[in-house]
Amino acid sequence: MDDEWNEGYSAVAAARRDGIAVGLIGAMVLAGLIALPHLPGRVPVHWNAAGHVNGWGSPLFAVLFPPALALGLWLSLLLLPTVDPRRRHYAQFSGTYRLLRLLVVALIAVMDVVTLDHALGSRVNVPAAAALSISAMLLVLGNLLQRVRPTWFVGIRTPWTLSDDEVWRRTHRLGGRLFMLAALTPPLGLLAGPSTLLRLTAAAVLVPAFAAVLYSYLLYSRLHRGMPGGPRP
Repeated sequence: MDDEWNEGYSAVAAARRDGIAVGLIGAMVLAGLIALPHLPGRVPVHWNAAGHVNGWGSPLFAVLFPPALALGLWLSLLLLPTVDPRRRHYAQFSGTYRLLRLLVVALIAVMDVVTLDHALGSRVNVPAAAALSISAMLLVLGNLLQRVRPTWFVGIRTPWTLSDDEVWRRTHRLGGRLFMLAALTPPLGLLAGPSTLLRLTAAAVLVPAFAAVLYSYLLYSRLHRGMPGGPRP
């Protein structure tokens, strides 16, 4: 068990182990400041389903918002266990939780690089890059999800997984595999148009999530059928 968990969760101790995530956020700031003098007066920051720009921002916004977002999410994930009634469970997957924090920061960093590159004149296909990034995230997330232990903030949290640790374990095992399988969908969408790519990418995220929620309910109902306070036939 990691030292940071021996006397309860310490966000300061956890932060010391997140050097790569912190380094990525710093690299985003540095890259943005280097790119800032070369950016146009309006920077594309959002694309529609057809792959066309439909949102613009100032150069300063384009440079500062992504690292600020990454920092905010990283800090939130760092502090969440301190208010989780099941915070001691994080000791059982502290390394996995650290990788989850890194995954969130890395996804934002990749999209930051792609957005700045596009603003500087590159012909990179931003929707395709986003879809492939999400695909990679689903692949890694699906693997990590199978190691997550019962908590109130991390994982597939339904009334049924939170009420039964066996339902939690089996739901996360299935959900993790479904997300890894769904990671194959966005690359296949590259063979279609941008609108189809967007729909397939959304389906790759939503369908496994819905299937896992439904499975948790059905499994809980089966395991607790006929028990006092459980579902009745």
